[in-house]
Amino acid sequence: MNIPLRVRTFFVRDDVDYDLHLSQAKAETIGMRFYYIVLHLLPGLFAYFLINVPSVYVAMKQWSGLPGPMLQAIYLATFSCLWHMLWPFMSLVLWEGRTIQESFDHLGLRRFDLKGTFVVMPIFWVAFVGLTFSYVVWSYPPIHSWLESFSVLKMPEYSIFKEGRIFALPVVVLVFLAIGNYIGEEVYYRGYLLKKIGFLGSWAWVVNSILFGFYHLWQAPETWPIIPSTLFFGLLMQCRKNLYPLLFFHILVNLSLGPMIGAAYSMASK
Repeated sequence: MNIPLRVRTFFVRDDVDYDLHLSQAKAETIGMRFYYIVLHLLPGLFAYFLINVPSVYVAMKQWSGLPGPMLQAIYLATFSCLWHMLWPFMSLVLWEGRTIQESFDHLGLRRFDLKGTFVVMPIFWVAFVGLTFSYVVWSYPPIHSWLESFSVLKMPEYSIFKEGRIFALPVVVLVFLAIGNYIGEEVYYRGYLLKKIGFLGSWAWVVNSILFGFYHLWQAPETWPIIPSTLFFGLLMQCRKNLYPLLFFHILVNLSLGPMIGAAYSMASK
């Protein structure tokens, strides 16, 4: 019995079309390779500049007349819903000459992966919770405190991610933020950029996952301690070559991280 082959067959979905898209999409020149690496981080840099730099944030709040939490929500919804979803389609349709159908296929959205979504993805999530919980309990509180010691990384007190302020936003705003978070980020990072950095070979999914973690610059102390756990995202895409398992995995990860971090602080305080 060839156990490694059986395991691979169970978890890995071979897709000739995906491999073709990967070979056609990967950047060839040094300039374009640098460009796609930077694209991983650029939305986070803009979000950091607009939200975490107090002088810019106050100026924009005064100019717009919007309450601070709403202004932040509009920023993040714009980046996640428009930038993350519109940029890939604009690039594929307008610049690369693909049809809408070809673009959906390229991004891994044209065919639903039933086994990947309802069988493989839950196994990945259980593994994520098991491994991440142990890691978070051991590492999260000290790394979080260390990151907050750097003034440039510390989340401002007015951040909507502090003290649950985000849940006070209107439901329609939360819906847009959720769409951008669960769908937009996966379309942008796993559907689009992962193929563009295919020149990295078998390291592409690792680099993509780590850069995805660093992208969350505006909430660095909250997210950077768990960057090692972001490897699950890239690995799941590498295995299934389809975006739908990632969409559901992203939802489950976000729902489970809060309780895990809370438990970590509770155990650390004992």
